[in-house]
Amino acid sequence: MSAPEGDLLCTCSIPGCETSWWWTHGPPEAGWERSPTFGLLLCARHVWLWGPPPVHKPRLERPSGAGACSCGHPLPGPSTGAMARGWILHVQEEAPPS
Repeated sequence: MSAPEGDLLCTCSIPGCETSWWWTHGPPEAGWERSPTFGLLLCARHVWLWGPPPVHKPRLERPSGAGACSCGHPLPGPSTGAMARGWILHVQEEAPPS
């Protein structure tokens, strides 16, 4: 699959989910949600993980820099990338098979 120059193929952050769309200098398609702090994208099939009410929304505690899921599960650091990977592992059991 090829795209015009400057486009980016965006895929859902849940492993095994092949849902994707082409980013053309705009916000995610309808139904998608993103967490810019953690670099996570959830497709319409998996966005339920973030609520409502917030079931498993990743968050960064300032000024400590510690990461945690809204359910209270700590997310390992030290970087937001490591925290995002920890969040994915944490919610994998919650997400239905793709």
